Amino acid sequence: MDSFYPAAKLLKLIRKFRWHWIAKIKSNRLINDVQVKDFFSYRYGNKTGQMYQKKVRVKVKVTKQNDNYWATSDIKLESSIIRKLYRKRQIIEEFFKILKSELMIEGCPSRTKTAQVNHIYFVLIAFCQLEEFRIKKNITTIYKIRLVLLDCIIQKNLKWNLKSNIF
Repeated sequence: MDSFYPAAKLLKLIRKFRWHWIAKIKSNRLINDVQVKDFFSYRYGNKTGQMYQKKVRVKVKVTKQNDNYWATSDIKLESSIIRKLYRKRQIIEEFFKILKSELMIEGCPSRTKTAQVNHIYFVLIAFCQLEEFRIKKNITTIYKIRLVLLDCIIQKNLKWNLKSNIF
């Protein structure tokens, strides 16, 4: 969940299903009627308290590291596990962002079910191929692949020489 998203009613509903949640929260979020940024005296730590939104109370464990705050309904989790699980969520979110922005998963102009399903399959295959290329070439992020490919095409195939110090 994004830092602005965790509404208390939604969090209570998630707990009704007996699920736990982890969310990044903003520093002005109230825990025990105190803003999270004032809840901690050090740059890291964790505390348990009640998160309020209007008339709804949710028991949470809040973890701080530098200027980042995370809240979870699982009071037993350690701070390092909370951050590790949140990072996994970030990776999943990044996957869908790449599918939408880089591979245009929503860009199929056809309206037939078969064409839509085929488009999704091809986008997923393209993602796998890009990810394999990224790993083989030791490229840090999938976004940098575009730069690497442009560098290969422009400088080697077209024999252009781009100078960075023009002025």
